Amino acid sequence: MAIKLKKQESSAKRELVPSGTHAARIVRIIEIGRTSYMYLGEEKHKHAVEITFELPTELRVFNEEKGEQPMVVSLEYNLSRYEKAKLMIHLGALENKVFSEDEMLDLDVASYIGRACMVTIVHKVSAKGNTYANVQGVSSVPKGLEVPPMINQPLVWDYDTNFALDVLNSFPVWLQDKIKETPEFKEKQFNDENDDCMQDDYTEGMTDNLPF
Repeated sequence: MAIKLKKQESSAKRELVPSGTHAARIVRIIEIGRTSYMYLGEEKHKHAVEITFELPTELRVFNEEKGEQPMVVSLEYNLSRYEKAKLMIHLGALENKVFSEDEMLDLDVASYIGRACMVTIVHKVSAKGNTYANVQGVSSVPKGLEVPPMINQPLVWDYDTNFALDVLNSFPVWLQDKIKETPEFKEKQFNDENDDCMQDDYTEGMTDNLPF
């Protein structure tokens, strides 16, 4: 009798967003924070922001109970106020302009939530041999073309006015872990814990001074 390792059945592959140019809307903007990565053997750092594009004309059934839902595709950008940074190029393309230095400094990425655009998708192969849909370009919507309304609920998450742990916990685990490793998240947690301690001390002091 032989005991052998059986070949595992491969799970169904997730359908890639079709290559080509699609009508889209910016449905989610997440500030990840400062991360590190390797480039040509050297460690680099960037302030990462993930932008997700909803493709309202590419509908698929991912869950029978929910019926047809739009496909989405995400791209992680470097939050860099540099004219040749991909984020500045893509957002500038939505405005049909090249941002000036002053405009880049005053730019609020979160203001683009819900923005209609055109997204060009190219299928690429990763170093591990996996094919993925890459956002090759973003541009403004041509005159006369109507982009359907957004279907998914828009979401902005950052470390300023849109910070919420319950929302963070709804993200994919890998994204949660990535965010929790950033200096911004650790600092936010530290400050919130200190605020809670100060509030507890204040409340306790008020209670001690009560005449009954």
